[in-house]
Amino acid sequence: MKGVKEINTFILSAYINIARQFLLKEGFFEHTLYSTIPYKLENTDIFQVRDNLFLRYGTEPDIWKIGEQFDKLFFIGSLFRNEKKLTEIHNYEFKIIDFYMKDGSIRGIINIFIRLLEEIEKNIQRER
Repeated sequence: MKGVKEINTFILSAYINIARQFLLKEGFFEHTLYSTIPYKLENTDIFQVRDNLFLRYGTEPDIWKIGEQFDKLFFIGSLFRNEKKLTEIHNYEFKIIDFYMKDGSIRGIINIFIRLLEEIEKNIQRER
């Protein structure tokens, strides 16, 4: 892949599947979060569905609550932001892979992230 313009839903699904398999093999628990939330943060451009219901724009604090129960967990899903200017990498909806390691160090997190990128790079050609 030469750039972000080449990403389509098929390639995005391939990346997600590779990442999910890698994190599960590493002993991470996958946690699913709802796409709507009953609260909002200030200074974040959000989409309001109705009175106290908003499209999810971040994983906290929900992911921290479930994180108390697991040493390693991850979330793969959509987040929504009401971007002021739309571009190829700043859109209303975007996918995120968010992973957490209880008592993890910066070095440990970076190590997992680099290994995840290497796994995607090694396997993505098979998915095309």
